[in-house]
Amino acid sequence: MIMTTHDPNHAFLYPGRVALMKPDGSLLTGPASDVITDATLSMIYGTDIGVFSVARRAGPGEFKFCSPWQ
Repeated sequence: MIMTTHDPNHAFLYPGRVALMKPDGSLLTGPASDVITDATLSMIYGTDIGVFSVARRAGPGEFKFCSPWQ
């Protein structure tokens, strides 16, 4: 399945590989945790963006999300 979105938070909801298009048209690809980072999102959107993790209440793992950060 291929899904396109302009919300990078969607990439954390599904397992598999993601692709992030840089302003010059090149792609960064790999697991969401490697590609969707503070540095790459800040570069893409031109503002400080933070990626945050919160422990899940039920089940293993964590919930990740990104948000503008100043």
